[in-house]
Amino acid sequence: MLKREISEKLKLWRTQKNKKALCIIGARQIGKTTIIREFAKQEYENFIEINFILDKGAEKIFEDKLDADTIIENLTAFKMQKMEPGKTLVFLDEIQECPNARCAIKFLVEDGRFDYIESGSLLGVRYKEVPSYAVGFEEIVSMYPMNFREFLRANGVQDTTFTTLQFCYENHNEVPTVMHETLLKLFATYIVVGGMPDVVQTYVDTHDIGKVVRLQRNILELYRQDISKYSEGAEKVRIKAIFDSIASQLDDKNRRFILNRIDENGRMNRYENSFMWLSDAGVALPSYNVTEPQAPLQLNEKRNLFKLFMGDTGLLCASCMENIQFELLQGNMDVNMGSILENVFAQSIKSGGFSLNYFESKKYGELDFVIQNGLKIDLLEIKSGNDYQKHSALNKVSAVENWKFGRKIVFCKGNVEQKEEIEYFINLAADYKEKKKQGVAVDTLKGKNVALIFEKTSTRTRCSFEVAAHDLGMGSTYLDPTGSQIGKKESIADTARVLGRMYDGIEYRGFGQEVVEELAKHAGVPVWNGLTNEYHPTQMIADMLTIREHFGDLKGRKLVYMGDARYNMGNSLMIACTKLGMHFVACTTKKYFPNAELVAQCEEYAKASGGSITLTEDVQEGTKDADVIYTDVWVSMGEPDEVWTERIHDLTPYKVTKDVMKNAGEKAIFLHCLPAFHDLKTKIGKEMGERFNLTDMEVTDEVFESEQSKVFDEAENRMHTIKAVMVATLGER
Repeated sequence: MLKREISEKLKLWRTQKNKKALCIIGARQIGKTTIIREFAKQEYENFIEINFILDKGAEKIFEDKLDADTIIENLTAFKMQKMEPGKTLVFLDEIQECPNARCAIKFLVEDGRFDYIESGSLLGVRYKEVPSYAVGFEEIVSMYPMNFREFLRANGVQDTTFTTLQFCYENHNEVPTVMHETLLKLFATYIVVGGMPDVVQTYVDTHDIGKVVRLQRNILELYRQDISKYSEGAEKVRIKAIFDSIASQLDDKNRRFILNRIDENGRMNRYENSFMWLSDAGVALPSYNVTEPQAPLQLNEKRNLFKLFMGDTGLLCASCMENIQFELLQGNMDVNMGSILENVFAQSIKSGGFSLNYFESKKYGELDFVIQNGLKIDLLEIKSGNDYQKHSALNKVSAVENWKFGRKIVFCKGNVEQKEEIEYFINLAADYKEKKKQGVAVDTLKGKNVALIFEKTSTRTRCSFEVAAHDLGMGSTYLDPTGSQIGKKESIADTARVLGRMYDGIEYRGFGQEVVEELAKHAGVPVWNGLTNEYHPTQMIADMLTIREHFGDLKGRKLVYMGDARYNMGNSLMIACTKLGMHFVACTTKKYFPNAELVAQCEEYAKASGGSITLTEDVQEGTKDADVIYTDVWVSMGEPDEVWTERIHDLTPYKVTKDVMKNAGEKAIFLHCLPAFHDLKTKIGKEMGERFNLTDMEVTDEVFESEQSKVFDEAENRMHTIKAVMVATLGER
């Protein structure tokens, strides 16, 4: 006997006082009758079953006078079985064949001596002509094919496994490898077998996929017979056409059901009832587009835009996808997996009691599923391939200021992961870098334009944004420190609202962090921080990509920042390292230690990631066994000249020299965000050299030009990482 979760609902219903009749509805062949019989066997001394198809003449029980005494008298005469108050369950099966029986439930429930369960094909329950429904006297429970959990139990998976899975999910821990691989194989099997109980039992008993498919096709034929039996005239033709096209419609790239593929002159108002017929029958599951992914979703539904899934994924595979079963069972998840995976998740979501919706717009892209979970909206993306870390629509929708969400989940064949945005951008950047090397065009953002505001000049940031924009097919406009009225004749808010109406994205490189945040608040388009006094996020992604390229990983690596750790580079490196499970060291005089409040925040990041923070004045101790030695110019753009004397005095002991690199170890690398004062070949370098009798400042030329120096790899990566940031936030068309 297959264990079904609805059994617990039935037991709970049994304990209720003044209970209503229970009406269990659902598609054909999902095990309604079997589960009710088993429930009656366990919970009742007496069980009366009436099947209005098999028990000829049973409909006469409910003819003429519909009062409880008459009906009960007729029941006992027809079945000749004992009926004891409080100990008897009356089961009215295939109730769609006897409309009067549904009317009579009111009187039987009011009588209260016995318990009543009705069951039938949902299509029949809804579409048979019923004189008067028992409103207020029926509790309707929807039943669906077996879900994945039930399938696993049928195949011997124990409750301890489910406990482990739940723990891993809630704590974002990896599932043990053997368990993950086993369950992944069973998931592929579930896709092939589906959740129709007879089919599942056949698989469990025989493992014969040939028998499984033959059974599935018999069920599909039964559904077609139901269409002929319960529909009439032109509607019958329309329903069959829709039913037979579900698989091919899902196989299309956007999965959306296109009516003119089955009827060139078709109009939704003529077909609406036909779609509802299949939906009510439990055969098909419509997922409606919403105008915005916010509660209540029902008010945002666009009923003319929908995807139509099959009620059971196993039946979908059996309907027209020849030989796909073999491919799936062999672990080949590439064959038609987009449509199949979306179908199995649609089936799971619906059986979980949630409505099916998706979100699609030109501005944001498409989200596979948008689920209202109480007052929260959960976002689900389903990925069949290895590009599960690319989900631009999810990123764009998540960034909308006024939209609030609960969980944001990407399902894929990999293990449990919780990806920080930083790691996501790194992976995406690596992908675009490889495409650049291979000469693969990535101009997926044609027609878009970006504005580049530079209140502080730059070589790498400007070139990175302009080349990245060009590669992506976008136009760009550079606004230098004299090229805009921002903050001068025009407020930041007004500038944001003007540019936001002309451009699809805005980059800002300048002074206070509050400026870029004000731009983001009013622009209505993505705003990217190219550098502020406090933070330099795009540099971080390039730095981390460079480190990972060299070492193969990031977690556990020790990065030492030498110099003034109070501003953008020190702050940003500390945040990035602690979020990624790295060990961050600020090696400088206490005067230049990072802000205590930010340190406390980053310590919380480190606790979660396994990283750490060390603040030290000791160069030998701080740089010992470091993987990365990092420094930056001692005086930032916009700072007055008088600070040079102070910085050179304070920070010279923290210059990156050959001895520092030797102390770190021969495998250590040197990074610098540039420009670097490592010689006297620049105007400022020459001036400072003459003024202070120096040949270098924050790093010696010997280190800068050494094999350990990866500064130009780092500089190149700025372009690839900025490309990733723009794609992730603007989305691919």
